[in-house]
Amino acid sequence: KIKEYQRGLEALVEERTRELENSEARIKSVFDNAPAAIYLKDLEGRYVLINKTIANWRGEDADTFIGKRADEFLPAEQAAFVHKKEHEVIEKMKTVEFELIDKNSDGTERCRSSVRFPITDAEGNLTGTGAIDIDVTERKIAERELAEKEYQLTIAMESMTGGLFMVDKDLNFQVLNNRLEQLYGFEPGLIVKGQSLRKFIEARALRGDYGPGDIDELVETRAQGYFDSELLRVEDQ
Repeated sequence: KIKEYQRGLEALVEERTRELENSEARIKSVFDNAPAAIYLKDLEGRYVLINKTIANWRGEDADTFIGKRADEFLPAEQAAFVHKKEHEVIEKMKTVEFELIDKNSDGTERCRSSVRFPITDAEGNLTGTGAIDIDVTERKIAERELAEKEYQLTIAMESMTGGLFMVDKDLNFQVLNNRLEQLYGFEPGLIVKGQSLRKFIEARALRGDYGPGDIDELVETRAQGYFDSELLRVEDQ
């Protein structure tokens, strides 16, 4: 009976070991193939676990990072910034988010959005920090290009002799130039992006631009008319 018990116990241990190994293999597969860079550090800032993504970003084998600190391969200023953020995670036991810009070997830049968070053991004791970094380079490039186009559009609009504006479906100003207020004789600040067109119409109604009548009715009539091309041509010709 003792031998049978031992064999049963050994079989149970082997089964649990296989389950654990399979579970670890699945986790490692997800860990290494995630598009985000994932890594863990101890309380001294040394890498203890790292996936392939960030290693591929830097063109090095993942094992070369183990046991090292950020100041061993990052510029001093950037390493100090990272250390400060990790210290904040440790001291306050909270998640922090920030962005980093890395220099690639070919001279280009990579911008990554980083989330740092505390790592604890089963008893809740702090053992280190974790990080998930996402490459946001393309998004940043798109944002810069959009900002440049918006700047060029603004310059072009402000060079116009006529007033120009565009509203969204809720009649809130989305695009406008300063010439618009000048043409209608209003002080700067009445018309701003995001503000309702109805406020502009109300100011004109109060001034008598639309003739006599109930102000609310005049505003609503003109506001609805901005979706009626015929009324627009008559009103603003």
